[in-house]
Amino acid sequence: MITASVVTVGVTFNRAPALDMTAIFTARRFAAFERRRAMCGVTSRDASIHPSAMRARGVARVASGRPSTRARRVVGRCRARASMDDARGAERASPTRETTTMANLDSALGTRARDGDGAATREERSTRDEASDDATRGRADPLVAYDADRDWLGAGPRWDVPHGGARFAATMLAVDASFYAAGYSAPMVEYAARASREGRDAPESAEALAEDLRRAFDDPSAFADILLDAEIIQIALGAGILALSVKKFAPLPLGWFNDAFSSSDAAVNATGRDASKWKRDAAAKAQNERASASASEAGRAILGTFLGVALVTWVLYAAELRGGDGNGSSSVDVIEKAFAAGPHGIANLVVTTVILAPIFEETVFRGYMLPSLTKFMDTTPAIGVSALIFALIHQHGVGDTVQLVAVGLATGIVYARTRNLAASIAVHAAFNASVIALFALWVS
Repeated sequence: MITASVVTVGVTFNRAPALDMTAIFTARRFAAFERRRAMCGVTSRDASIHPSAMRARGVARVASGRPSTRARRVVGRCRARASMDDARGAERASPTRETTTMANLDSALGTRARDGDGAATREERSTRDEASDDATRGRADPLVAYDADRDWLGAGPRWDVPHGGARFAATMLAVDASFYAAGYSAPMVEYAARASREGRDAPESAEALAEDLRRAFDDPSAFADILLDAEIIQIALGAGILALSVKKFAPLPLGWFNDAFSSSDAAVNATGRDASKWKRDAAAKAQNERASASASEAGRAILGTFLGVALVTWVLYAAELRGGDGNGSSSVDVIEKAFAAGPHGIANLVVTTVILAPIFEETVFRGYMLPSLTKFMDTTPAIGVSALIFALIHQHGVGDTVQLVAVGLATGIVYARTRNLAASIAVHAAFNASVIALFALWVS
């Protein structure tokens, strides 16, 4: 009866009764919500997150005139009560507050005192909110389903993935094809460069050309140059493919490629959109602590990689599966041929395997593939899947493949924990450098 009477009064005396009563009830509900949060000592949330604020902002957006006098009085009382509750809650909460309840109410109600005059402001606000909804539509907040107590690895929540599975699969297939393209084109590039320097003409028959290419590939000095050329071509093709793949979604959500192409704008980030504030704060604190300890995380990962690879190598030698087994190439063969070229070959090998390859491969497999996989699974299983793909795509023998799985697991774990590509690159580079150093010690 009381509600019906209030509505009747609104219908009789107000110029926009339905609008005013909705604003009144929304303001009361929002103020009560903030009072309960203040009494618990919890910092106020951003008005754009709370559903009541979203509804109130929608009401203000479609308004065609000023709120009635009755609505203004109710809103004023709500603001006064909320301010008093904020003061009480501030004694229990931290002294620094993100926003005040009055600011939230102003944002929710969209008063002309704050927004200025005219429908243009409401139009701009409506366009901005709709753009934000369109950008993150269909993407769940990764923090909502994240349970830190079950994350025994400390891998953190899933990434906010803006692209779909079809684009991800097409991108990875294109990157894989670029490996083949680089492997086939690098010998041709090196052969053409040497023929130009020596003033030789290309053979007329395809058989003679194939024979020349085989000899160039067998020559240690030419092989060392081919190794470096192939890596450069591969990086150029792969970087172009990644750029084309993510260009549509730029700027990216936070957490991609060390935030080099990311934005903190809420319009492009679904992370934290629906999660409670305590969960957002806890996840951010844990992530910041691990990111600030990237060096120690990388150090532990390097040590774990060495121990894991040593164990795997011992098992493989016992099973007589070390190196190439007829089903793939062996990293030992590549290192041996580069060393046979002398200092020039060793320099090319170090630049390729210790500098260029770790940067490019970590960008592709940990920077792009691992986050993309979290669209379909949790972070921990995504680490294992990315490590397996990383090992298989190298197409080495069984021995090297198993070792590369261990390396992929170590780099995936350190990247997921720190969200820092530099840490995973350091682990990858340290492993490759240690393999070269051990070979050099064995040769000497």
